[in-house]
Amino acid sequence: MMTVVLVCGDKGLRQSVWDLLRAWGWTVVGEAATGPEALRLIRLRQPNLIVVDDEISGMNVSQLMDVLSHDRLAPVLLLLSPSNRWGEELLRHSAVMAATAKPLNEADFYLAALLAEANFAKFSSLEQEVTRLQDQLRTRKIVERAKGILMESFGLSEQEAYRQMQRESMERRTSMRAIAEAIITAQKFYQQGQGKVKKERDKE
Repeated sequence: MMTVVLVCGDKGLRQSVWDLLRAWGWTVVGEAATGPEALRLIRLRQPNLIVVDDEISGMNVSQLMDVLSHDRLAPVLLLLSPSNRWGEELLRHSAVMAATAKPLNEADFYLAALLAEANFAKFSSLEQEVTRLQDQLRTRKIVERAKGILMESFGLSEQEAYRQMQRESMERRTSMRAIAEAIITAQKFYQQGQGKVKKERDKE
């Protein structure tokens, strides 16, 4: 079931949008005329789509888009007036996944709603992939650092150090990253201990 929060201060336009959504079998789970009320409803209802008119009160649309872009709770379909001189700026917000012009055309509105949902799914998938790759890169750097510690501390070759970490990972049934982090932490404590010993000797 497609759920929608409708953000629109114009009662006539809000009713028109509501009628179209109902005709498509979609459910309006919240209606708001102001930005603050919209944010409360969106966070409470967690809709699949947020339909936002470019003329609301209580908070300008750009401010609302800033918050929605940060939270990334759902795709935004913007209802845009051709006379809105800030329209181009509003479309740059990452929360806006599609837009359609006022007055509404049912076919254009329907296609824009589907496009917003599809774009949001692609965007979310891309974000997840970027996060995964960033995590892989961080893990690689941590493993490389730990490998260097083993090589320096025990005179191992790069391959020997890596195999040692692999064995520990398999025996302890934990990730290579966890093993690497443990090695780095152990070295840190060792260095701190050595520093304290040196200070005590210097005092003598």
